[in-house]
Amino acid sequence: MIRSAAPGMLAERGLRRKMWVAFAMQVIAIGLATVFGVYGATMVLKDVLIKHALQQEAEWFWWIDEIAAAAIETGWQLMKARRFLFGWNQIVVLERRGS
Repeated sequence: MIRSAAPGMLAERGLRRKMWVAFAMQVIAIGLATVFGVYGATMVLKDVLIKHALQQEAEWFWWIDEIAAAAIETGWQLMKARRFLFGWNQIVVLERRGS
């Protein structure tokens, strides 16, 4: 004897199955959104922030290098001027007074 389920039981099983399918689809959608969101954030951080920071660091480095080169050149010019004004072999000796 084949037993058939009551009409209300079939509707309940169909609803339960639909709920599980909807739940599974939501879990999959949330998982994919999370993966793509993290990937997108990684790309933004890498391309925008890190590259921008490296470019600023490089600009600062070359700016400091230019300043250092100018200071060295100025130092050489001052040394040449001193040698011209005071002679090549003049040594200045500072004495400590008072003790």
